[in-house]
Amino acid sequence: MIILCPTCRVEKRRVVFHFHDRQFYHQYATSDDFTRPDIVCAFNPSINRSSSYDDTWSSTINCIFKLKVPFVITAYTMNEMLRDFTSIKTSSKVEFNTVSEAKFNPFASVRPDRNFISDDEMPLLFKNYCYMVLIGAF
Repeated sequence: MIILCPTCRVEKRRVVFHFHDRQFYHQYATSDDFTRPDIVCAFNPSINRSSSYDDTWSSTINCIFKLKVPFVITAYTMNEMLRDFTSIKTSSKVEFNTVSEAKFNPFASVRPDRNFISDDEMPLLFKNYCYMVLIGAF
């Protein structure tokens, strides 16, 4: 249960989130269960690491941009964030705007994880270390 602040309780606001496993976002968006979001978040998705074989990120990214809602993406490192952004620019067929350039996240995890992939870049990782916000163009 999410405890809301007093103002949100008085104004009867609510937080609703859905998890759909075994389904890509673009598949969920065309299903009967779809609820139009106010925001879409991708936490540490490593978009740039997708293989070219059956890569579904392009369909998902285009679907999200068509919704014209903020799309928040986080990454373990700033380099990964910039590589993800390059992948998004390359794969997107829908125009989009950058609401917030890649920047360090003041709410990033403070619990370090070992970096086994690019130890030379950053020996320790922190989840959601940086973020950026994009939105489909109006």
